[in-house]
Amino acid sequence: MTPPGSPSTPAAADAPARAQAHVRVRVGDCHIAIAAVHVERAIAIPPQGLAAPPRRQGALAGMIDLQGRPVPVVSLERWLPIAASPAGGAPQRVLVLHAGPARIGVRVDEVLGVKPVDPQAIVRVHHDGGQEELFQSVVPASAGAPILSVLEVERLMALCQVWCDDPALATDPAPATAAEPSAARPLDHQALAERHAVFAVGDDLWAVPARAIHTVVPVPRIELNVPPGHFTVAISTLRGRKLPLVDVAAGAALRPWVAVLESQGQWIGLTADTCRQLADLAEADLAPTPGDPLLKGLALVAGLGTLRVLDIGKLFEAVPEAAVSEVAPAAAPVDGAEGAGGAPTDAQADADQAGGHFLVFEADALYASPVDHVVGVVDLPQPVIDELVRGRTAVMDWRGTTLKVACMPSLNGRPGAEPPRMAILLQPDPADHATVGIAIARLCDWLPAHRADVRAMRLGSVGEFRMVTHQRGGASASMVVVDLGQMAYLLG
Repeated sequence: MTPPGSPSTPAAADAPARAQAHVRVRVGDCHIAIAAVHVERAIAIPPQGLAAPPRRQGALAGMIDLQGRPVPVVSLERWLPIAASPAGGAPQRVLVLHAGPARIGVRVDEVLGVKPVDPQAIVRVHHDGGQEELFQSVVPASAGAPILSVLEVERLMALCQVWCDDPALATDPAPATAAEPSAARPLDHQALAERHAVFAVGDDLWAVPARAIHTVVPVPRIELNVPPGHFTVAISTLRGRKLPLVDVAAGAALRPWVAVLESQGQWIGLTADTCRQLADLAEADLAPTPGDPLLKGLALVAGLGTLRVLDIGKLFEAVPEAAVSEVAPAAAPVDGAEGAGGAPTDAQADADQAGGHFLVFEADALYASPVDHVVGVVDLPQPVIDELVRGRTAVMDWRGTTLKVACMPSLNGRPGAEPPRMAILLQPDPADHATVGIAIARLCDWLPAHRADVRAMRLGSVGEFRMVTHQRGGASASMVVVDLGQMAYLLG
């Protein structure tokens, strides 16, 4: 038997450099990236374990049945100096890989998600031509991910001398789907199928088109918890961009993983419990759900059960907070838009503020504030609430520092009907001033710019001020705009 392909054949030098999906897995203390084109599926090890053919040596851990076909499973930690995972961890899985007509399984401790990798970012570290080395290249560390060792599937088969041939794969360049054996699926279906990543969210499995997944990372630090009643549960920051976090299952606690989805320059973080595997689904596999606000349809997949297939377009329509993730392009100065010394005019500053995003909150009345200087929203400890109710300035611990908390001055001259329960934390401008907390009764909404109708007004002795009108669910609400960043500077 000859290896299914040359393990050291490089990609064509003139091929265009474009990001390629890689599946991230963990084996013991080793983090590995595998090109998604070689990944067929991930399956649970059966309760009885692997069927183990007697072998004196080598990495073969046993065999597993894949819908009537045997697949040999190798254990990298038997062959390489990889520290084993501690006993009692999550159940191990088998990642089924293929190259040409050959299949092989690799035992892994955890499937961590899908990561786009630019081929130019892969760094060759092993240069002595040693044929006994398995990992030759790495993907450098990035935000939320350690250095990844790149597993070359054909090289693995050649070095292990372990694989099983499947004639059905020889004429099928696309990976077999998770729904049924590739021999049972016509070629036109294979051509129409789209790769999805399957995430566990609560009690359901959600299939997300892999083309829309920018990266999968542990949940970033939360800056703002959004009130109930929205798909968006929190706002965070990832790689310098605001990121709305969405929970499609309305869980009580924030889930540990975030699949960052991208559409037309906007990001949404889909929170998930685990990433299970990949599945190729065509339109014909789906039972349509036209009335559902998020689903493209339902798919019944052997070995998995029911998958809820996410419609990316519907999700971005249902989450207007995605607008906060956009990166504003640097605009060229317009004639007359700058005052003396290059400083922006008042008109330009007003236009910039009017085009921003707003927090809607309640104190003695309903207000909106630009979010430019907001660094977080927190619940107030009861001793702090007691101090504020007495009319005194309070302090609280925040990330190891003492933070001043003050009540927002009443603009209507009357105290609020409710005591303060939360604080909006602000970093005044200039940034060398200390962070200040302004106490509020409750946070009501996060208002993206395109949903805010901002109008400038003048009222007698009050002078000029701005109002925001917000349409939601057929109802309309108007509120005064207060700049909490400026207020924090004065209170600080």
